[in-house]
Amino acid sequence: MISELKQQINNDFPLVNEISNDDDYLSLLDDSQINASDHTVLIVDSSEETREVLSTVLERDGVKTVSTAIPRRGIELAQEVRPDLIVLDLETQLLSPQETIASFTENEEIADTPFVLLGTAKIDQTKMNDNFVSKPYHYAPLIQKIKEMLDLLSNKQQKSQ
Repeated sequence: MISELKQQINNDFPLVNEISNDDDYLSLLDDSQINASDHTVLIVDSSEETREVLSTVLERDGVKTVSTAIPRRGIELAQEVRPDLIVLDLETQLLSPQETIASFTENEEIADTPFVLLGTAKIDQTKMNDNFVSKPYHYAPLIQKIKEMLDLLSNKQQKSQ
Protein backbone atom coordinates (compact mmCIF):
# COMPACT_ATOMS: atom_id res chain seq x y z
CA MET A 1 0.00 0.00 0.00
CA ILE A 2 2.79 2.45 0.90
CA SER A 3 4.42 1.90 -2.48
CA GLU A 4 1.12 2.82 -4.17
CA LEU A 5 0.89 6.00 -2.09
CA LYS A 6 4.49 6.90 -2.95
CA GLN A 7 3.75 6.36 -6.61
CA GLN A 8 0.63 8.56 -6.39
CA ILE A 9 2.57 11.44 -4.82
CA ASN A 10 5.51 11.04 -7.19
CA ASN A 11 3.15 11.04 -10.18
CA ASP A 12 1.28 14.11 -8.96
CA PHE A 13 4.40 15.97 -7.85
CA PRO A 14 7.45 14.69 -9.75
CA LEU A 15 9.80 17.21 -8.15
CA VAL A 16 9.05 16.02 -4.62
CA ASN A 17 12.31 14.36 -3.76
CA GLU A 18 12.75 15.28 -0.13
CA ILE A 19 10.32 12.70 1.22
CA SER A 20 12.71 10.35 2.90
CA ASN A 21 10.70 7.62 4.54
CA ASP A 22 7.36 5.83 4.61
CA ASP A 23 6.09 7.85 7.59
CA ASP A 24 6.50 11.10 5.65
CA TYR A 25 4.39 9.71 2.80
CA LEU A 26 1.74 8.55 5.23
CA SER A 27 1.69 11.97 6.91
CA LEU A 28 1.03 13.65 3.60
CA LEU A 29 -1.88 11.33 2.89
CA ASP A 30 -3.13 11.05 6.46
CA ASP A 31 -6.90 10.87 6.57
CA SER A 32 -7.19 12.84 9.82
CA GLN A 33 -9.30 15.94 9.41
CA ILE A 34 -8.70 19.37 10.84
CA ASN A 35 -11.30 20.22 13.49
CA ALA A 36 -13.10 22.85 11.46
CA SER A 37 -13.29 22.70 7.70
CA ASP A 38 -14.19 26.35 7.29
CA HIS A 39 -10.58 27.54 7.49
CA THR A 40 -8.83 29.43 4.73
CA VAL A 41 -5.06 29.39 4.23
CA LEU A 42 -3.18 31.86 2.05
CA ILE A 43 0.02 30.43 0.57
CA VAL A 44 2.60 32.98 -0.62
CA ASP A 45 5.52 31.11 -2.12
CA SER A 46 7.51 31.56 -5.33
CA SER A 47 7.67 27.78 -5.75
CA GLU A 48 4.78 26.54 -7.85
CA GLU A 49 5.40 23.03 -6.56
CA THR A 50 5.12 24.10 -2.92
CA ARG A 51 1.91 26.02 -3.60
CA GLU A 52 0.48 23.01 -5.45
CA VAL A 53 1.46 20.40 -2.84
CA LEU A 54 0.18 22.45 0.10
CA SER A 55 -3.05 23.37 -1.68
CA THR A 56 -3.74 19.78 -2.71
CA VAL A 57 -3.18 18.28 0.73
CA LEU A 58 -5.02 21.03 2.63
CA GLU A 59 -7.99 21.10 0.26
CA ARG A 60 -8.31 17.34 0.63
CA ASP A 61 -8.83 18.05 4.34
CA GLY A 62 -11.53 20.62 3.61
CA VAL A 63 -9.36 23.72 4.00
CA LYS A 64 -9.88 26.45 1.43
CA THR A 65 -6.62 27.70 -0.07
CA VAL A 66 -5.62 30.76 -2.03
CA SER A 67 -2.11 31.11 -3.37
CA THR A 68 0.25 33.44 -5.16
CA ALA A 69 3.95 33.68 -5.96
CA ILE A 70 4.10 37.45 -5.41
CA PRO A 71 4.19 38.92 -1.87
CA ARG A 72 2.42 42.16 -2.82
CA ARG A 73 -0.41 40.13 -4.38
CA GLY A 74 -0.43 38.09 -1.17
CA ILE A 75 -1.20 41.23 0.81
CA GLU A 76 -4.06 42.07 -1.55
CA LEU A 77 -5.44 38.53 -1.28
CA ALA A 78 -5.10 38.60 2.52
CA GLN A 79 -7.15 41.81 2.63
CA GLU A 80 -9.79 40.37 0.29
CA VAL A 81 -10.05 36.83 1.65
CA ARG A 82 -9.16 37.35 5.34
CA PRO A 83 -7.42 33.96 5.72
CA ASP A 84 -7.16 32.21 9.05
CA LEU A 85 -3.48 31.49 8.42
CA ILE A 86 -0.79 32.73 6.03
CA VAL A 87 2.06 30.49 4.86
CA LEU A 88 4.74 32.94 3.78
CA ASP A 89 8.02 32.20 2.02
CA LEU A 90 10.48 34.84 3.19
CA GLU A 91 12.86 34.31 0.32
CA THR A 92 11.48 36.08 -2.66
CA GLN A 93 13.44 37.75 -5.40
CA LEU A 94 11.50 40.95 -4.89
CA LEU A 95 12.00 41.70 -1.18
CA SER A 96 14.38 40.84 1.66
CA PRO A 97 12.97 38.56 4.41
CA GLN A 98 12.59 41.56 6.73
CA GLU A 99 10.79 43.58 4.05
CA THR A 100 8.51 40.64 3.30
CA ILE A 101 7.49 40.24 6.95
CA ALA A 102 7.09 43.99 7.42
CA SER A 103 4.88 44.30 4.36
CA PHE A 104 2.43 41.86 5.95
CA THR A 105 2.68 42.72 9.66
CA GLU A 106 2.53 46.49 9.17
CA ASN A 107 -0.77 46.20 7.35
CA GLU A 108 -3.43 46.80 10.01
CA GLU A 109 -6.06 44.70 8.24
CA ILE A 110 -3.98 41.52 8.41
CA ALA A 111 -1.45 42.19 11.20
CA ASP A 112 -3.17 39.80 13.62
CA THR A 113 -3.33 36.90 11.18
CA PRO A 114 -1.06 34.02 12.28
CA PHE A 115 1.82 33.02 9.99
CA VAL A 116 3.91 29.99 9.16
CA LEU A 117 7.16 31.41 7.84
CA LEU A 118 9.48 29.56 5.47
CA GLY A 119 13.15 30.46 5.02
CA THR A 120 16.80 29.62 5.53
CA ALA A 121 17.60 31.92 8.45
CA LYS A 122 15.82 32.61 11.73
CA ILE A 123 14.14 35.96 11.90
CA ASP A 124 14.48 38.70 14.48
CA GLN A 125 10.85 38.87 15.50
CA THR A 126 10.69 36.41 18.40
CA LYS A 127 6.93 36.00 18.39
CA MET A 128 7.18 34.51 14.90
CA ASN A 129 10.12 32.15 15.51
CA ASP A 130 7.83 29.42 16.86
CA ASN A 131 6.10 29.36 13.50
CA PHE A 132 9.28 29.31 11.44
CA VAL A 133 10.06 26.31 9.22
CA SER A 134 13.65 26.21 8.04
CA LYS A 135 14.59 25.39 4.46
CA PRO A 136 15.21 22.89 3.12
CA TYR A 137 12.15 21.29 4.66
CA HIS A 138 10.14 18.14 4.19
CA TYR A 139 6.50 18.66 3.25
CA ALA A 140 5.14 16.34 5.96
CA PRO A 141 6.41 18.38 8.96
CA LEU A 142 5.37 21.63 7.24
CA ILE A 143 1.86 20.33 6.66
CA GLN A 144 1.75 19.05 10.23
CA LYS A 145 2.71 22.54 11.50
CA ILE A 146 -0.07 24.11 9.40
CA LYS A 147 -2.63 21.58 10.68
CA GLU A 148 -1.53 22.15 14.29
CA MET A 149 -2.00 25.89 13.92
CA LEU A 150 -5.43 25.43 12.34
CA ASP A 151 -6.40 23.09 15.18
CA LEU A 152 -5.32 25.74 17.69
CA LEU A 153 -7.43 28.33 15.87
CA SER A 154 -10.41 25.96 15.90
CA ASN A 155 -10.01 25.35 19.63
CA LYS A 156 -9.82 29.11 20.32
CA GLN A 157 -12.94 29.70 18.24
CA GLN A 158 -14.84 26.95 20.08
CA LYS A 159 -13.83 28.34 23.50
CA SER A 160 -14.93 31.85 22.58
CA GLN A 161 -18.43 30.71 21.57
